[in-house]
This record gives sequence, C-alpha cells and structure tokens, in this order.
Amino acid sequence: MLAAAALMFTGCGGGSDDDASGEDSACEAVFAQAAEAGDMADSQADLHPAFSECQDVAEFAAAASKYPQVLDGTDPGVWISNQCAYEPELDGTPVCEDAAG
Repeated sequence: MLAAAALMFTGCGGGSDDDASGEDSACEAVFAQAAEAGDMADSQADLHPAFSECQDVAEFAAAASKYPQVLDGTDPGVWISNQCAYEPELDGTPVCEDAAG
C-alpha cells in the first residue's frame, strides 16, 4: 500500500523520464499497470490516467511502444485522437492538449 501511495505522490507532477534507479516514469507506470491487468480488463479506462501522467503525445507514444500489448497494435496517435474526441473526462489533459495543439 505504501508503494502505491508513493507512486501516486511521485506521479502528481506529471510524467517524466526514467529516474536514475531505472524505474518507470509515472506515464510508463500507467501502461505497466494496464499491461498487468490482462486481456479481460477495460484497457480504455485503464489508460485514462496516462492522459494526465504523460506530459505529451511523444511520451504517451514512447510508453505505448514499451508496452505494445496495451494498445494491441493500435497506432498511439489514432488511440489518442479517438479517446480525446469521445471521452469528455479527458478534456484539458496534457496529452489531449498536445494532440489538439
């Protein structure tokens, strides 16, 4: 539980590159959790936190390439475009703002 709380607090500032310990950034951590959830999970909802944790489209795409099973072959740009267009709760997130920019 402490590890989960620590992850939440370290991720509050948005995504960043891997730190010196080699741990995933907050952005990558969202993808890692979605990857662990398996095929029966709702990958769309599981990835919604990534839209806030990732700083931009490039970081989202990099995390997606590290965990390709999460998007199951879907191009990250297409995934982002669709999610930003049809999921109102993602309005104003860094990834959607960058995609619209």
